[in-house]
Amino acid sequence: MVDRPLCPRYEKIQAVARRFPQIDAQSLAAAVALLRLSSSLYSALDGQYARHGTSRGRFHVLMMLLEMEGEGLTPHQLAERAAVTKAAMTGLIDGLVKDGLVAREQDPLDRRSYRVALTPAGDRFLKGMLPDHFTRMNALVGKLTLEDKRQLVKLLEKVRDQLDVYDDAPSAALAR
Repeated sequence: MVDRPLCPRYEKIQAVARRFPQIDAQSLAAAVALLRLSSSLYSALDGQYARHGTSRGRFHVLMMLLEMEGEGLTPHQLAERAAVTKAAMTGLIDGLVKDGLVAREQDPLDRRSYRVALTPAGDRFLKGMLPDHFTRMNALVGKLTLEDKRQLVKLLEKVRDQLDVYDDAPSAALAR
């Protein structure tokens, strides 16, 4: 499945670093490896979702609703949690309603609004998909030791905590 190494040859990274002296070659190599892994992982997951007749967005909505254990969420809450627009979420909800996996229910706290909840069919769909999905997730990191897994989570959290560098002006991001 992986058609190229996660990190370009170090000579290529060094050539870029020579052209841009403010760049640390090892940091660039690590960032490129992370980006390539992310892309490959999303491609693999998209294939997994397709085998189960769904998509990444639909799966995420179903999982968010599963976590709510019957309480449901408003479309606004779903959009906010999924970091998508309300219009995109409306499209996802419409498709899931059409397929009978979720239902719109009157919000008991606000009669002007509604909540989206998992239907019994949606629950059955997830019960059919999740064992395979979680088995594959376990296998993905199965060769790592327990300590490796803990360290990986810590390292990924450190990287995640730096994502705001993409919100800053270029000079501010590089000054870190």
